Amino acid sequence: MMSDKTNTEFQTEYGVCYFFSQEERRMIKTLMVQGMKGIESTGAVSDALNNVDGIEADVSMKHGGEAVVRLTKNISNDTLKSAVKDAGYNVTEIFE
Repeated sequence: MMSDKTNTEFQTEYGVCYFFSQEERRMIKTLMVQGMKGIESTGAVSDALNNVDGIEADVSMKHGGEAVVRLTKNISNDTLKSAVKDAGYNVTEIFE
């Protein structure tokens, strides 16, 4: 789960929804990661991303493998891809 730095959160029948300020939304990226197959791979990608200064990552198997990262400073997409590649996986797409 992401940190509690959200502006608003509320419970729905589907789970907790978070609302981010416009500035916070600019600092969130979703990475589609190819090759993740289970908890060990999500852990490896999560550790790799969270070891980069300025990143808080939440990695799951949703959509075949996805990492939602909250950036606390400006980090390039190449840096994100490199961290995932070092864990043995490939980023196929990044949504900002």
